[in-house]
Amino acid sequence: MAKFNQFEVWRVELPVQEVVRKWDGKTINVNGTEMHSGHRCVVVAADPDGQWAVIIPLTSAQYGSNGGEKWANPKKTWVRVIHDGKPAYALTEQIRYADSGRFFEKEGELGQFDQQQVELKLRALLGHI
Repeated sequence: MAKFNQFEVWRVELPVQEVVRKWDGKTINVNGTEMHSGHRCVVVAADPDGQWAVIIPLTSAQYGSNGGEKWANPKKTWVRVIHDGKPAYALTEQIRYADSGRFFEKEGELGQFDQQQVELKLRALLGHI
C-alpha cells in the first residue's frame, strides 16, 4: 500500500459525482461539474497508514504546445501552480477524500512556493483550520 505525503502530486481515478435535480417536474440524475476520471491531484492530507488521502484536482493552464492561456478568467478558488515544468491550476473548491485504491501513479510534488499558496487558499476557504 502506497504512503502519501502532503503536496505530492498523484494520478487519481476520480468518480463521477451525480447530482439529483428537478426538471419539468421530474427528478433526474445528472453528472456534477467536478473533475472525474483519471486526473493529477495534490495530496493535502493523508492517513498515516496510507489508506486514504484528501486531495485537490489539478487542471492544465495552457493549450497544447502553443502555450496559449486556457482560462481567461480562472475562478477565485483556483491556485496557479507549476507541475512538471508546466503551469496548472489547483481547484481548491473541489477538495475531496479519495481511497488509496484510486491512486495509480506518483508524479512528484509541488514546489515550496506553490505549497504555501495552496495552503493559504485552503485556509481562506475552510476558515483557518
